[in-house]
Amino acid sequence: DLAVILDKNIPSTRVSDFIQGLGEDLLVEITLFDAYEGERVGPGRRSLAYRLVYQSYERTLTDAEVNLVNERIMDRMLQEFNAELQTTT
Repeated sequence: DLAVILDKNIPSTRVSDFIQGLGEDLLVEITLFDAYEGERVGPGRRSLAYRLVYQSYERTLTDAEVNLVNERIMDRMLQEFNAELQTTT
């Protein structure tokens, strides 16, 4: 799962498309499962949480491969959308 806080005017479909474009051939499914706007994320911002499913039809994926793609996606999202990681408290 991946959760970020970003400007509330950025469409969730734009974020999904962006993630898909960075997921290489390993990312087979993206599901938005939570969206939140309120005082916990600040004015003009919202939290979006996505479930990402990775799969290869040719081999078993390693944790290291998936983690590398996840890190790449998160780093690029932070830059592209001026996003921040959603943390649980």
